[in-house]
Amino acid sequence: MSEPQSQRFRIHRADHLPRHPEYRTFARRRGTNGRIAWVLAFLACSIPFQECLADPTVTGGMDPTNGYFYSWTITNTNALPIVAVEIPHYRGLVFTIPRGWSKVVTEVPCGSEEVDLGMFRITAPPGGGIRRGRSEVFEIQLHARGASAQRGEVRLVFSDGTFVTIANVEYPGIEPWLTRNMTLVGMIGLVLVALVVQLLRTRRAKRQPPPATQDATLPPAAE
Repeated sequence: MSEPQSQRFRIHRADHLPRHPEYRTFARRRGTNGRIAWVLAFLACSIPFQECLADPTVTGGMDPTNGYFYSWTITNTNALPIVAVEIPHYRGLVFTIPRGWSKVVTEVPCGSEEVDLGMFRITAPPGGGIRRGRSEVFEIQLHARGASAQRGEVRLVFSDGTFVTIANVEYPGIEPWLTRNMTLVGMIGLVLVALVVQLLRTRRAKRQPPPATQDATLPPAAE
């Protein structure tokens, strides 16, 4: 009696594999090659993604030979172009930007008593910007006095609207209160010293006994 067609097919499939060991070798090799291909594809996709997330660099700050001059070099290591830069400043006077870029500066007027930081914002022209691997230089020249080197954050804006904040960047900040009011503090100190000296002299004069005087009722001494 013949076996059913489905059963004969299953037996044929089961008996077929042991008789061809090279088939299993080929299957193992194909599985290994497939996993290697997946790993390579993942690495190929992750490298551009990591490049897209890489933070640009901002170098520079105060000129060591001229405390009123600041310069920064911004290098883009991101896949997206940098289209805007925001740098804090205090009492900047002259702002130098790359050709074709535009700037908007908010600042504290010279001679004002306000102690708020201004903002130096530079925007690239349409279709422009700092592309990956490129650098641009931005400069500020300050007023004659009123600012000192400080460290803070600089914001870089990419072409898709996202931004990154770079910390520990040197920029012209507000001088400490004592430095800004050194003349006033010196005058107050001189006045206090004069008052202390006068007080000490008054106390010393009060502690000394009065000088002795001759009594007029006594007869003059015999010669």
